[in-house]
This record gives sequence, structure tokens and C-alpha cells, in this order.
Amino acid sequence: MIIFPAIDLKGGQCVRLAEGDMNRATVYADDPSAQAALFRAAGATHLHVVDLDGAFAGDSRNADGVKAALAGFAGGHVQVGGGIRTAAHVEGWLAAGVWRVVMGTAALENPDLVRGLAGEHPGRIVVAVDARDGMVATRGWADVSTLPVADLARRFEDAGVAAVLFTDVGRDGMLKGVNVEATVALAAATSLPVIASGGVASIADIHALIGQAVWATVLLTFAMAAKNSYEIIIDFFSATSTIFNVMVFVSIFVFRKRYPDVPRPYRAWMYPWSVYIILAVYAVFFVITIWTALIPSLVGLALTATGIPYYYFKVVRPGRRGADPVRR
Repeated sequence: MIIFPAIDLKGGQCVRLAEGDMNRATVYADDPSAQAALFRAAGATHLHVVDLDGAFAGDSRNADGVKAALAGFAGGHVQVGGGIRTAAHVEGWLAAGVWRVVMGTAALENPDLVRGLAGEHPGRIVVAVDARDGMVATRGWADVSTLPVADLARRFEDAGVAAVLFTDVGRDGMLKGVNVEATVALAAATSLPVIASGGVASIADIHALIGQAVWATVLLTFAMAAKNSYEIIIDFFSATSTIFNVMVFVSIFVFRKRYPDVPRPYRAWMYPWSVYIILAVYAVFFVITIWTALIPSLVGLALTATGIPYYYFKVVRPGRRGADPVRR
């Protein structure tokens, strides 16, 4: 698991907003460079920086602060978000040495732009999926759409984006604990990596996410293995059912002269015991392969449904059980 310490910038200062409210900001530091250096010295390899003023304005408002943080986190990976809504913004930050660029509002309002940039810069674009009550929030979380977060994430699965950054706005800055359930649900709904954000209060939140991530990986792996096994079984049964039907038709042709007293459609059913075993196996094959080998299965079922009554009442029952009616 990768841990991203975060620096949120408002007026050049490092702050924490309560539930995304710009009027409820707590200032933690005045020097973004020094704060980034503290995180780096503590062993952090990745840093998340947000221009809060830019998120509301739609353009960069704390460029100097972001660059200061970038300089203070020398040798590490820095991803930047907040007000990045044009190709020029993205190109500028990547040229400045930013590792990844986070785009949220643009992902909802101009998805073609984001997809195009992700294609031009594979693995360098992160889609921010911020949520209020499960719906996508944009423009510094001031506007709430009617689009579920999972739907937005799925739109970029084949675009080449690096990850999805998921934030539960209602928990962000409140130290209430990360929304593990919603994060895992989003991770299960998309094939993209999901970065959990908002509400992380202690190491217990990290452990909870790690635990859920392990179980999600195990369950996903099991599901994929089961799906692959299922497809292999279906292919095997389909092939076997088809072969069996071919054998039935060949038998009808080969034995039609040997048993002239038996109507032609039923001459393949002249074996007292083996036929029951074959029919039992075929019944299983038929149930599983009815949709993959529909026509031969329906023909085989028709022969089975009409052949068994004839064989029992006209061949087995009148004579000694198990005897060959022709020889007798």
C-alpha cells in the first residue's frame, strides 16, 4: 500500500477544511516547502497536493505554493490537483516535474479532454471521484451532480488513467475515519486502482483499508478463477454433448438394418443397460449446454423423450429383463 500525505493549499498556507467548507479552515503551516520536507524526512515517497483556491476558481491560484512543495519533496512522487481543467494546465504541471495530475471537474464536464490527455500521458492522469452521499461533487465540492461515483469511474476504465482518487466529502477534514465500505464498493465496481481519501484519522484506518484490500483481492481472484473454470467446463460439456449427438445419429444409421422391426428413429436405443448410463450423462450435458448447443441438444432430447417409452414398453417389459429382444 502507498501512503500519500496531503498538503491542501489555501492562500499559500497548508490547511485542513472541514467537509470541504472554505469557511471552516484550520491552518497547520505557512511554508509548503517545509511541510513537504517533513513528510519526506518521515519516509514518505508520495505526496498529494491540492490547490483549494484553484478548485473553486477553475484555475491555478497557489502555483507558487505547489512548486514550493514540489521542491521540498525532492526525490519523491508528487501528484497535484485543484482547478486543473485544460490541456495547458496539465502540460504545464507535467513539465514542472509533477508525477501525476488529478482532474475531477473536467472528468465530469469534459470527459473527452481527460480521455485524450490520459492517452497522451499514460499513467500520469488521476480521475478525482469526490462524493456527497454517493453522488459526484465538483468545483471544489460546491456542486453536486446526479451521477453515482461508480458510473463516473467506469467511464475511464479503458482511457489509460492511472487511478481513481475517491474522497467522501462528508468525512474529509473531520477525522471521523475513512469510509472503508464506500471505498471498497467503488474498488469492486471498477477495474481501476482506487486511492482512498477523506477522514483518515489514525493508523487503524490504514489497517482497515489494508484488510479490506486483501479480502477484495482474494475474492476477486477467486471469482475470476471460478469464471474461467466455468467457461472451461461449459466448453467441455458443449463439445461432449455435440459428440454424443453425432454418435446417436451414426448409431441410427449403422443399426437401422440390424433391427428392422424397430422404427427407425429408435434403433439406436437397443442396448439394455449402457443406454441408461449414456442417457444419464447426456441429461447432465443437456442441462448445461442447452444454450451453447441448442439444436443438437433439442434433437437429442426429442429422441430421448420418445425413445425411452418405446424401448421400455415394447422391448424390455414384454420380454425378460435385460434380454436381447431380437435374439429372443
